Amino acid sequence: MVDMNSILLLRGEEIRELLAGREAQVIEAVSLAYQAHGEGDSALPLSTFLRFPHDPRARIIALPAYVGAEFH
Repeated sequence: MVDMNSILLLRGEEIRELLAGREAQVIEAVSLAYQAHGEGDSALPLSTFLRFPHDPRARIIALPAYVGAEFH
């Protein structure tokens, strides 16, 4: 059973491995997401930045969004 209150953190190398050889599928998904956005079926609030006081270059950028259409 999946805990819907948990967060899955994937590192760059894990993402590269998961997407390797699936470039066409990624492009199609991005295209469909842009189409949904163009039809007004998305919600994109402003980005939120968490900055660390002792290292101005270090930050976490939160980019929450909702895409409807077939993604929900």
